[in-house]
Amino acid sequence: ADDELLPEKIAHQMAIVQNAGPELAFVAGAYVYRRLDKRDRCVSPLSNDPWLALLRGDGALGITSSNLWRAEALQAVGGWNTDWQSSQEPELMFRLLGNGAQVGFDNETLTIVHQQRDSLSRSRSHARFKPAAWRNWLKLRSRIVTFLKSKGELTAKRQDQFQMKVIEFVRGYWNQDQEEASRALETYMAGGRLRLFPKRLAYRVTFNLGGFRFAEA
Repeated sequence: ADDELLPEKIAHQMAIVQNAGPELAFVAGAYVYRRLDKRDRCVSPLSNDPWLALLRGDGALGITSSNLWRAEALQAVGGWNTDWQSSQEPELMFRLLGNGAQVGFDNETLTIVHQQRDSLSRSRSHARFKPAAWRNWLKLRSRIVTFLKSKGELTAKRQDQFQMKVIEFVRGYWNQDQEEASRALETYMAGGRLRLFPKRLAYRVTFNLGGFRFAEA
């Protein structure tokens, strides 16, 4: 298995649930990502804003194995959506948060995610899977932004986080399919201007003046 739960993990998170009460839908847990060379990277949840954490991804709202889920809360939103071949976890979190779910946070690293050479979900070389995952990721975050906007809850920080991730994904995908990457920019940026990303002022200025191609030149 890719993921290892330390013996005290469940009991530790159950204590968080019991202290919080029945309104808690899940506990977002920290974890250790252990590479093949045995180097570790600790990933902790972003506890100050669950919606911002969801838009950020990368474990900012925990992952399936590091979290603890309340069965009743999952059942109330229809459970896991098996139609999604990727992004199932954040898609579920989106429906939970949209249903008013409360989130607990656990910064104890009691889950270890072991990198595997043949892991489909974490492979960077699986040519068929990666583009589909990339499309799902952007589609889901766009739905989140649309939902937050409809509720009057799309703060500047949340909008900026979405833009940051769109540019990050497009930059990573550009060399594989520039045409599709360009369509993603047109669809998800919608003429938006960069305010915060990347941190280099020169990149933001050139992007806002001439677009992605000009900034990357």
